[in-house]
Amino acid sequence: MCGIGGFLIKNNQTVNYEKILKKMSTSLFKRGPDDEGYWHDKKSGIFLFHRRLSILDLSKNGLQPMISQNERYIITFNGEIYNFNIIAKQLRDTGTIFKSQSDTEVIIEAFSKWGIEKSVKKFIGMFAIGVWDRKNGNLHLIRDRLGIKPLYWGSSNENFYFSSTIDALNEIPFASNKISKLSISLYLNYGYIPSENSIFENIKKVKPGFILTIDKNNKVSQNCFWNLEDQIKLNYNTNKFKTFEEAKNEIESLIKDSVKLRMISDAPIGSFLSGGIDSSLITGLMQQQSNKKIKTFSIGFNDESYNEANYAKKIAAHLGTDHNELYLDNKHLLDIIPKIHQIYDEPFFDSSSIPTFLLSQFTSGSVKVALSGDGGDELFAGYNRYKLARKISKFNKITPHLFRLILNKIIKIIPQSKYDVYSFTMQKKLGIHAAGEKLYKLANCIVCSNNDELYDTIISHWQNLLEKDTNIEFLNEKNIICKIPDFIENIEERMQFLDQNLYLQDDILTKVDRASMASSLEVRVPLLDHRLVQASWRLPLKFKLSQGKTKFILKEILKKYVPENLFSRPKMGFGIPLNNWLRYQLKDWAVDIISTTDWEDNFGIKKDFITSSWNNFINFGNPSATHIWILLSLGAWQKRFKSN
Repeated sequence: MCGIGGFLIKNNQTVNYEKILKKMSTSLFKRGPDDEGYWHDKKSGIFLFHRRLSILDLSKNGLQPMISQNERYIITFNGEIYNFNIIAKQLRDTGTIFKSQSDTEVIIEAFSKWGIEKSVKKFIGMFAIGVWDRKNGNLHLIRDRLGIKPLYWGSSNENFYFSSTIDALNEIPFASNKISKLSISLYLNYGYIPSENSIFENIKKVKPGFILTIDKNNKVSQNCFWNLEDQIKLNYNTNKFKTFEEAKNEIESLIKDSVKLRMISDAPIGSFLSGGIDSSLITGLMQQQSNKKIKTFSIGFNDESYNEANYAKKIAAHLGTDHNELYLDNKHLLDIIPKIHQIYDEPFFDSSSIPTFLLSQFTSGSVKVALSGDGGDELFAGYNRYKLARKISKFNKITPHLFRLILNKIIKIIPQSKYDVYSFTMQKKLGIHAAGEKLYKLANCIVCSNNDELYDTIISHWQNLLEKDTNIEFLNEKNIICKIPDFIENIEERMQFLDQNLYLQDDILTKVDRASMASSLEVRVPLLDHRLVQASWRLPLKFKLSQGKTKFILKEILKKYVPENLFSRPKMGFGIPLNNWLRYQLKDWAVDIISTTDWEDNFGIKKDFITSSWNNFINFGNPSATHIWILLSLGAWQKRFKSN
């Protein structure tokens, strides 16, 4: 796991390019503290750097940027290719002799043998790659199928640049950093910036499953080597599993193989264990395939309504792992909040990033690699909103609009904060948090006119805060990035498709990557093996949602490794008590963010609106703590950006 970057200069300027490259690399120290490397060809205008977190082949033979044996390709690579040994054998059979045990050398020799696109299709893993082709004078930027690893790129005045982070790109004096109003609108709606957009107008993300090429004539082309919609088309109607037993055996086999591949490491390895379905299954399969106790890591909360550590401890005891746990009080969490925005180089609101970062810090003290259960909810319908959407959709179809409108008004008579107070004693028993926010969201959902509007309402936060033209641009953009194929028929799977293309990529995976890499920890996600993603769309919906249970098939598989009484409970999530904190412990910090942020100049939002929203939250609980946190995260990012 590493940090990568570089630039291709077509319009020469009188600047010290080596110094710029060094500054870019330094900004990525946490992503690769073990080593750094540089390569450039001034005549061609190409400059590359690499920061290394040593996982495979810890020797100097694995250093990057790496040059292919035929000297055609130079690569800087972030990620892991888990089936590199299989590919290496195929290459050895054709005469290739390797100098190292690293997957990087396998990648670049595969490029030399089979070409880039054919090679990439063979890879099982997570990767962001920059590769310079000396023969054709082309720079290729490649991102893995699910967008697990970040890769940003931009251009200015015929110069091109790329990196694992926007922070590194901001070290380039000729790069533009004008804030995108469209991206602000997207952020306010989702809580993150989706698709290929970034916070800056001239910086984009390389799209997952794409090879972006800049040729010698400055032409930029994008070639898709894997696409979720196309994969679903192959399996959705014509290749479904016939029986539950067949499906269960196939899914278990794929997860088992995925875990096995991701346990390959020359550095110490462990597992996140929350006590939930996904992490328990991953941990169980790891322990089954290990000849020694694997290390597991959990964090607990002294606030029992947010604590799952006791469940994780029981599962660890059953599996026989070397379990490690850290209990956090409010002080741990509150101390990190003013700092958490420093690890995100774009506005990012997901408050679960706070415990995720603390878990990563705790884990990195013992191991360099950890496996995580992320992706299970999106692939196997684990979110309660999938069940809820079906019920609301049925209710809306049979209930007159006027009655639904009246019900909406009745629900909103009581402030959101009051609902939270009234429901507090039931939170632990039912696994409910932020009851007021959820009820207000329900009130908005029951007045939706169709399913498209319904699931848009479910995932949306702030809307229509910016000027009219920006909001029209936002709606047009959203229609492109959220377009759901017509062949996906039911609302639950339509929402899954949307989550896999948006929420998973740009919230969940962004959260885990930034939090773990800020701790110099590599996190691997076995449930997002692309073979498993493809197989999950062969499952009939009843195998995922059945008998009122979410993730039904995963729970049936998990029973083989963990007794049901240890994991059968309401879904809790990785939450924190934001509502109370913003009113008390974090109030001064929040007021400072609100008063010092240039809301209108930077983001096009009226400061009077921000102030009144804060006052209404404090006095009436509406807007919700989540809505306020989205605004505060935006302001905290602006303060961070201005200080850099």
